Amino acid sequence: MKKSLGISLVSLLCITSYSLSSIQSIAASTVIAGSKCSVKGSEKYVAGSKYTCSKRGKNLAWSKGVLVVEPTTFSNLYERRGAVSYTAWKKISANVNVSQAPNLSLDSYVGPNTKRWYNNLTNAIKHVSSAFKNFESPKQTLAISYNFDDLNWATKLLKTKISLQDYAELDRSEGGRLLESNCREKDCVGSKQVTTQDGLSILLFGVPNSLNLSDPVGEMRFREGQLEAHEFFHSYQRVQLLGKPMTRENYPPIWLTEGSAEWVQNAVMNYGSFDKYLRYIKSNCQSGCRSLSESELSRFMSTQSSAASETDFNPWLNYPVGSLIVESLVAVSGHESLLHVQGELSKGIGWVAAFKNVYKEDWAKAYPEIAKTIAANLRK
Repeated sequence: MKKSLGISLVSLLCITSYSLSSIQSIAASTVIAGSKCSVKGSEKYVAGSKYTCSKRGKNLAWSKGVLVVEPTTFSNLYERRGAVSYTAWKKISANVNVSQAPNLSLDSYVGPNTKRWYNNLTNAIKHVSSAFKNFESPKQTLAISYNFDDLNWATKLLKTKISLQDYAELDRSEGGRLLESNCREKDCVGSKQVTTQDGLSILLFGVPNSLNLSDPVGEMRFREGQLEAHEFFHSYQRVQLLGKPMTRENYPPIWLTEGSAEWVQNAVMNYGSFDKYLRYIKSNCQSGCRSLSESELSRFMSTQSSAASETDFNPWLNYPVGSLIVESLVAVSGHESLLHVQGELSKGIGWVAAFKNVYKEDWAKAYPEIAKTIAANLRK
């Protein structure tokens, strides 16, 4: 099945795809101070003020609104940690407007035996492109969705869409399993974004036969367009590096690459609901990263300053922990900083210099504050 839209992107690289307060509710709802609430400690944000559900006598009721003081520097990030999630979400959500999305070129194909769990790829792409409309977008995007039964079909199709040389290079980068690496045990659950030398962005979606109903993160990722937004954001990241003389040491840290895509997917697809935005973040960090201490978080950031850095952390943590780090970056400097830093990295100056140029702070001073902030919010 083919669909056309109108989007832009890419390079001969591959990116594989796949914070935290106790705030429980949505910014757009109405709260009346003194009215009943149901969850002690839950919070709501309305018109820039925070309301907290607390006990009054024998009942629970909303407190008076307190003006939210947003973090403005890494120096006051910890002090204002309770507003980090809301500030980051608000900064990008105000810029998501699908009617203002750039006119992009998309060709989308779905295997004959494949049933996608989310059927509006165009919508997810528009959410991402509207939020980052001030940046160069991929010139053309090709999307192929396939389950295990359609693996051979997808392979043959891709070979008709790009040159044999491009296919060979991309396949080699995936250990000879360009499409197969999205599948295992007769099921396909992975996805990736790759790019060709002439700038074609390719989104490869492995579609699972069924979803694990006990996995809320997987449900949200596959059913709500987050997976599609994640992969497409990688296209924007790659555009900033196209044609640049990059070395492995000068590529972005893995946590930045994957953490940015993980954070963007959630923020743009839940731009209308702070409650849903937080639901994903909390579920995504339920296993593995909630137990990380401040010192472990600090070491996580300090030992991974480039894609070439060695680490003893589980690679999966680059997604949930990376998204928490990114949330702090956005809270201080806005969502566009995520692509501005890519542009700085394309100059071959390395992470530390690129960070200083974009965030106006030394990385060595910033990351301990970020670690302390994340650790405190995780414990709430």
